[in-house]
Amino acid sequence: MKKYIILGLLALSALVPAVSFAYVPGCPPMALYNFLTGEPCITTAPSTSVPTASKVLGAHTYNFTLQLKFGDTNTEVTELQKYLQSHGYSAGPVDGIFGPTLKRAVVDFQTSMNLWADGIVGSSTRAILNQ
Repeated sequence: MKKYIILGLLALSALVPAVSFAYVPGCPPMALYNFLTGEPCITTAPSTSVPTASKVLGAHTYNFTLQLKFGDTNTEVTELQKYLQSHGYSAGPVDGIFGPTLKRAVVDFQTSMNLWADGIVGSSTRAILNQ
């Protein structure tokens, strides 16, 4: 029974418009009522904003700036490993080391993007990664 009530409330909450609150000019800060007029200091108005698509919590984008190649070890390599893994390429462990597994993943990525597949993250590959 509780499950159906919660589902009903969730469905109902999707139909109710968002409400924003605003302080009325002339009211003291954080006051509920104007002590001179007795009028409420907080008004409600339907939100006019259009809901946008949500992003995954904790997700972020990274701007690749360095040329990366076999043997490099840095934060940008770590971000490259994360990016490639999140896009379905087998980039090996996320350890910040540009090893043979990551090189193979870069070649596979470059091939799928119709880039020169040399395993080096140069300007053309970075341009695709940064889109």
